Amino acid sequence: APTSAVAHSAYAEFLHRGRRDEAGAEHMFQKAVELDPTELVVYAKYVYFLHKAGKDLAGAERALERAVEIDPTSESLKMHALNLAKREDYDRAEEALRKAVELDPTDTMVCIMYGEFLTESRNDHDGAERMFRKAVELEPSAGSSAREVYAAFLSRVRNDDQAAQRILQGAAPSAE
Repeated sequence: APTSAVAHSAYAEFLHRGRRDEAGAEHMFQKAVELDPTELVVYAKYVYFLHKAGKDLAGAERALERAVEIDPTSESLKMHALNLAKREDYDRAEEALRKAVELDPTDTMVCIMYGEFLTESRNDHDGAERMFRKAVELEPSAGSSAREVYAAFLSRVRNDDQAAQRILQGAAPSAE
């Protein structure tokens, strides 16, 4: 039997995907969390399992809140925000994303996630654009995921294909 939290988590994934043994997978995930309650990867996989299996979303919420309490990082807050958004608890999801940006203002992914959240859940296009511009400033290289997401936003939401092309070609984002 595996002895580490990560090994239990991997075995739980095998049980879920390979054997379609949801009860066994859930037991292994619970054991993994018991073995190392600070292992964020385990929480992430456990929450993903709970969502995919249509299981207890409130349980996923509790697990993520525990992870955030144990290790309040931008990573744990991002996962917490995703879970809250899936449950349509948008106020708390936005609060988690705001805290994640405060904790690590250089985390490109949290800026992208916050921008996407503002676009999709709040219809706050100006706020979203500020987050996307910040992500591009953090990850300025041509071909970066930040540039691709911002360009998609400019094209889809702002209907500005020329600005999207300029961003994709490496132009600095305008501070409009």
